[in-house]
Amino acid sequence: MLMLVLSFALLGGLILADSDTSWKVVEHGPTYKFNLESTPLEIKTESDIGSDEVIRLYFYHGIVNAGGLEINFQSAVQFKILYCGFRSSFPDTLSSTKEKVWRITLDRTLGVRLLVHCNDVEMFNVKLSGSRCWDKRWRSIWSESVQEVVFFSNWDTAPAYYRPFGDEATSDEKHTTSTTTSSSTSTITTSSSTSSSTSSHEEYFPTDTTSSSTSSSTSSDTTETKVWRDDLRCGPEYPLADGNPAQCDPNHPQGRSCCSHRGFCGTLYCTCKKCKDYRGQ
Repeated sequence: MLMLVLSFALLGGLILADSDTSWKVVEHGPTYKFNLESTPLEIKTESDIGSDEVIRLYFYHGIVNAGGLEINFQSAVQFKILYCGFRSSFPDTLSSTKEKVWRITLDRTLGVRLLVHCNDVEMFNVKLSGSRCWDKRWRSIWSESVQEVVFFSNWDTAPAYYRPFGDEATSDEKHTTSTTTSSSTSTITTSSSTSSSTSSHEEYFPTDTTSSSTSSSTSSDTTETKVWRDDLRCGPEYPLADGNPAQCDPNHPQGRSCCSHRGFCGTLYCTCKKCKDYRGQ
């Protein structure tokens, strides 16, 4: 009888472990509200080393870029800090198990420091600086507080799961539609401004927070005559179906109304000399 009770207890423990609801499947493209300033983010992957699968994660404060990172499962797994340029292979201490739990921590105690753990072992502890980051924009971009994260659909090919660090014992993480941003929340929610369409956010490190190709203020009778493209490309090298150069949506819900000289609609191109500002048109 004792053996029977122990067997049921062990079986129950296995079932409970397998039914962990704190992990959520990554959806590529939507914006997840997440305060990385206060809570580390955990990502679980099951990619083989050498598969060339990629995790590319972008950080935002509203519509403003706030940094990002990339993990590339090459034969030597690579780590890259976006909007900085720092790149390195993971050390030999990287776990050889297929299932890996990555923990991303942003520390602003002294400057800007990014920490990456894999299966609870610290892999990187990098302080961003001018000598380490060749991208001159790093200081302004990484100074923004991170309130949202995006798994980029065009680059992000590794199947993955995510959760706030410390949610192992809880199952109340919300994955609901929300149109408001809370600076104190550490739960992940999906913004209602996202959809399944693919867009490019910024020319240097393109990202995808995929909004609808037509602003919510645009009526259905004008959709057929819109002068911008769904992929957020613009200019003479990216014409519309009628052959005219594509513009940017002047009422884009995320502010991507300015065209760069390289043909991208974004928020960073509204004041540069060779850029075109379509706001208010």
